[in-house]
Amino acid sequence: MEDSYRRQVGLQETASGIYAYIGEDGVANAGFAVGERGVLMIDSGMSPAQGEELLQAVRRVTDKPIRILINTHYHGDHVLGNEVFSPPALILSHRKTWSTLKKLGSQYVEAFASRRPPNLADEVRKARLILPEVLIDSSLSLDMKGLRADVHYYGEAHTEGDLVVYFPDQGVLFGGDLVLNRVVPPVLGGSLLGWIETLETISSLKITSIVPGHGPIGGDTLIAESKGYLTELLGAIRLARSEGKDLMGAIAGFNKEPYAGWRGVERIEEGLNQADLARSERPGICRAGRPRAAPGPRTRQARRACRAARVIEVSCRRRTAVRSTPCRVHRRGWPDQEAQARRAIVAVRERVVRCAGPTGSSRKSVARAYGTEGV
Repeated sequence: MEDSYRRQVGLQETASGIYAYIGEDGVANAGFAVGERGVLMIDSGMSPAQGEELLQAVRRVTDKPIRILINTHYHGDHVLGNEVFSPPALILSHRKTWSTLKKLGSQYVEAFASRRPPNLADEVRKARLILPEVLIDSSLSLDMKGLRADVHYYGEAHTEGDLVVYFPDQGVLFGGDLVLNRVVPPVLGGSLLGWIETLETISSLKITSIVPGHGPIGGDTLIAESKGYLTELLGAIRLARSEGKDLMGAIAGFNKEPYAGWRGVERIEEGLNQADLARSERPGICRAGRPRAAPGPRTRQARRACRAARVIEVSCRRRTAVRSTPCRVHRRGWPDQEAQARRAIVAVRERVVRCAGPTGSSRKSVARAYGTEGV
């Protein structure tokens, strides 16, 4: 695996017009795709220096402008190169990624740098935290005029706002840190159970190649490997609890041998401690610890209608917000008949882009970002 890893470090074309940039020694991967009118970037590295490396890699392929940069989640090794690309690129993330970065503030740069080796820490400290501008609450598709990119959000997993970028025509998936290649997945919050369920959902996609968040490019077996590790992790915690043991008992009962060759094997202890605090590891229990009632058929029906209501609303004041708004049925109350829900879905399926506020002149660029005019 090490020889394969070394051969892949740097720029790799995974499909026509789709490129991965594989980081050395476990450094986070990034990538980009080239459409007829511009470039879509996926993550920006952990420092301005790494961002510049990525930019130079793009320029070796094309001189087209970089239109959109997607931050797959908030961790510093994926976002602290943002300043290299924006402006002029629009930075897109999940709303929860934006809120986490805003809450952490500029001190996050120092906090992240303090956990890096000295040779990387100095580069990280030069970074400015640039927040995403375009926020989504659910999945969307970007028409890049020659390439289609689906940006999927499956719920809380590795973090609260993980995104994956999937190119359905080529079968290429950029998994962010949801999918890793022989790297121990660090459970630093988020939801362990949600992560496992998300990987199960991702496995239903038609995938020929996966660019993981860390490690070399692989096939769809990477999903099963990551899911297997996390499932064992959850099982160790539950077994220890059922036997009245603490987390040290869970650590003692966890079989590390299959992961001895993985990078970050020392994170297993850290993962067990953090995973015990993950909010969704206990199915049917809400944050307050009370049993969560199962939704009735009308509730589920209205939720389906709302998920289909991909109405984009853009507020161009300080930031751009994109969300799936409640459908008409949901605002009015639970539907009495399936036909009502279907009519509501039809009524709200079209994307509507509205710009308001002092920066309304950005209407055109925002529309381009969402495929209204094409990237």
